[in-house]
Amino acid sequence: MFRQQLESLGSDIVSQFRSTTEAQRRVVDAILLNRNVFENTLQHQSVLIRTVCEKIKGEIESSHKATRTEFRQIVVDSEAANHNEHDKTRQEIRVEVE
Repeated sequence: MFRQQLESLGSDIVSQFRSTTEAQRRVVDAILLNRNVFENTLQHQSVLIRTVCEKIKGEIESSHKATRTEFRQIVVDSEAANHNEHDKTRQEIRVEVE
């Protein structure tokens, strides 16, 4: 009796396995072969995350350089404007003194 139940269960499993999708079969195969079912997916996601992080890092570095250049130009322009204003003030003082 028990042997018949086992044989029946075995044939049920085989017939069930035949009706599964390819993806389901790969999961079952991976489980039977004692592999991590999600290993490939995790590795793929890790590669994608590293790629995105490197891209973001490059964009941040580029933005930082552009911002530094803009600030330097603002300082140069401000110094030039300040120098011009001082020259004008000195000329006005000279005119008033004369």
